[in-house]
Order: sequence, then C-alpha cells, then structure tokens
Amino acid sequence: MATPGATKRLTREYASISKSPPPYITAHPSDRNILEWHYIITGPPDTPYEGGQYWGTLNFPPDYPFAPPAIRMHTPSGRFQPSSRLCLSISDFHPKSFNPAWEVSTILTGLLSFMTSDEITTGSVRASDAERKLFAQRTRWWNSTCGGTKTAASGNAAAGQRGNIVAGDGGAKFRHEWPDVEEENIKWMKEKNIDLATGLPRPKPTPAQQPACSPDVSGLRRRPGTSATVVQDAAQIARDAGQGWLSRNKWRVFFGCVMLYIMIARVLGDGAVTSSASTATPVYLTKEAGGVGDDHRVAADLEKPETVTQAIKISGAKRAFIYLVHHASDHLHGAEFEQDNIAPSDVGRTACNVIVSGAKNGQKIMYLYGPEMLSLHESIVRIGKAPHKDVKITNLGPEEMYKGHLGFGMPSSFVDYMVKNMGIKGPDNGNGEQFPHYEERVRNVSLYTGKPPRRLEAWVRLNKAVFDA
Repeated sequence: MATPGATKRLTREYASISKSPPPYITAHPSDRNILEWHYIITGPPDTPYEGGQYWGTLNFPPDYPFAPPAIRMHTPSGRFQPSSRLCLSISDFHPKSFNPAWEVSTILTGLLSFMTSDEITTGSVRASDAERKLFAQRTRWWNSTCGGTKTAASGNAAAGQRGNIVAGDGGAKFRHEWPDVEEENIKWMKEKNIDLATGLPRPKPTPAQQPACSPDVSGLRRRPGTSATVVQDAAQIARDAGQGWLSRNKWRVFFGCVMLYIMIARVLGDGAVTSSASTATPVYLTKEAGGVGDDHRVAADLEKPETVTQAIKISGAKRAFIYLVHHASDHLHGAEFEQDNIAPSDVGRTACNVIVSGAKNGQKIMYLYGPEMLSLHESIVRIGKAPHKDVKITNLGPEEMYKGHLGFGMPSSFVDYMVKNMGIKGPDNGNGEQFPHYEERVRNVSLYTGKPPRRLEAWVRLNKAVFDA
C-alpha cells in the first residue's frame, strides 16, 4: 500500500506526464493501484524499433520516491527479455544510486535511451537489427492478442493457440489498461490484413489459390485431435521466437530441445507411460513400457482444465505433470530461468533439463530438485567417479566460454544465457543464495513422485551402460 507521500508524488507526476509527455512515451497509473504504472514506448525513427509499440510496467515501492521502481517491458522486442526485471541505474536493482528527484518521465526517458543503445545488462538480450525489426512489426498484434491467444477482432479465440508464456492472458491486461490503443490496434490489424496466428501480413491470394471445397468439407478433412493440441502450442512458440537462428535451426538445439508438453503419467515401478495431448501425434514408448498396461489414446485441451482432468481420469494416471523445458530467452524465462537435472527414473521417462510448474498467476510454483545442490564442476566429477572414469576438467573464463559457444554456431543471446548460468556468476561459486527455497523444493520431489530424491551418482550407476558407451 502506498504511503501518503508516494500517493501525492505519483498523482502529481501523472498530471505532469499527461500534460507534457516525453517524446515517444506515454504512461499512466493503474486504476487499481497507483504504485503500478503502465507505459508505451513508440519505437523512434532510424532505429530497429521504428514504429514498434512497446508496453511495459513500472512497479513502485510504497516509499517512493526514496526507492526506485521495478522496470519491465512485456512486449517482445529483441532487446529485453519479456516481462523480466531490468537491471538499470534507475531501477530497483540499484536502490542506493536512485535520486529522489528523478520522476516517472526521467525513468522512462532513461529506459528509452538504454533501449536504443548496445549496452548489455541483466534482462537484456542480443539480436540482429533484422530480428528486432521483425519484432517491431508484430508488437501491436502481440499487445492486443498476447501472441495470438485471443482477439476482439476475430470474435473468439483460435482453438488450441496459447499466448506468450510470460503474460499468456490473451491481451486482457493490455486491453484493460489501454482500451483506446486496443481499438486502434484492432483497426490496424484489419487494415493490414494481419494473420492472427503469426502477427504478419497475410499473402495476397492469387486466382490459383481458390479453395477446392467448402469450409465444412475442409473441416471434415482435418486430422483428429489437431484443433487444440500441444503440437499447435509448440508451433506457436516457435513462431513467437521470430524468423531467426532458432527457428531455422530448432532441430539442432540440444539444450532443452522440447517446447511444451503435457505428459499424462501412469506410474509403473520406477518409470511411467506418457502420452501427448495430441491424438494425431505418435507416442514413443520404451520397450519395457510399451508392453505394459493399456495404451489407449486420450486427448486434452490445455486451455480447458476440465478436459485435462478427464484425460487423467480416463488414463488411470496417478500423477500428471506439465513440463516446461528451456528453449530460448526470447519467449521463456530467459537468463532468470531456474532449472534442474531430473533423472528419468525419478519422473517418467524424460532425459532433459526440466521444471515442473504448478499454479500460475502469482500462486506458488513447485519445482523438482535433487537431494544436493551441486555446481557444474562437482556434477561432472561425480558423473566420472560413478563408472570409475577419470574426467579431466578445464575451467574456462567468461570470455573463453563466450567464444567457445559462439564457435558452435549458437546465437549470441543463447550464449549470454549459457555464460551467466554456467560461468563464474553461476551456482559454482554460490552457497545457496540463488536458491532460497531449495530445501522446500527438495521435499517436493517426494510430494510429486512418491519417492525420495535420488543422488546424482546413484542415478549414474543405475544407468552405467549409458556412460560406458
């Protein structure tokens, strides 16, 4: 709750910025909370952001102006990680350097200046000018549909499409805060014939492209289960990443190569049979799992929780998980993303870096953790000891790591993520400060799996054949 001083100050600043807004900037406080401000930055000319509509929030502390706000930009820009807190001298990352004389207009002008520079900080990403121009073209569409989830222009939501993972509300928040801008965006999308699935202009049809049958007949030819499936979700996420390196080379990305799946698990001893939510997609099972139990197919619409519940009931699953697997900083958690190695024998038959996400929208999120907090260095040592192999480890500095990853052909934004999370600033030199809820999350392993968490070397010994290969 805002102090009387903060309320008075922010009320005065709103009157000031409404009367004399800075160039390319407009802002106002939420009608529900004066400490929550919403801004729109219009991309300045002669920049990769030209014409873009960048929406974000300033969350002020109750004792403002004696402490700075948290600054976020929600609209994907190719400059900042969507909805991530930004580390700037005017943000809550640096409360001691904040000057109480600075106002909202000062803060947003500073943000715009930083946005058009090439500086890198926590919450920023690297991208080419071409990629940023593509993001700029899609900003109005993204703000008003949140990545194609829903739109007032179409009258209803396209079945199965999911919005941006960070915001994911179908544009409702933007619509509430910016109703006039929303109307302009809808009108603009109609005039520009914007494809609501991609945010890009539809190609003009040629006479040779006339439909061969009526919509009703065309609908009958659709493959079953494809109107609202995880497969479409993954395709939407891939589109959201832009037409850059990741979309052209997504099959090569082996650091978290899967996007978003719902896995309905029927517990079978140490493992689990899993199925995709798409009845049109093959389900690949291990030889052991394939011959056990009933393998009938079930379907679930991720936007309709009751269908997921029904699918779990039909399948006879004892537990069900939604796995979010890290893919890229452009559309998931980015450099602030928390992850952990989950052994396949602990949860289903998955062999990748995963988190198990619970309730969203401010509710508590549960993670699965191992029984020990290990650095990357210690993990590699233990993996070598279990099969009695000598492992030689060479520690690389940030610059060497950066050059090495770039040499593999990875995009610079992904390299930034790898260096931050695996370099000297990562868990290697920490003692737990980065994971304040670690013990609670360890207990969640038993809660979600019904078994105690397994030590890394114990899992390696159980899978010795893999490491001996």
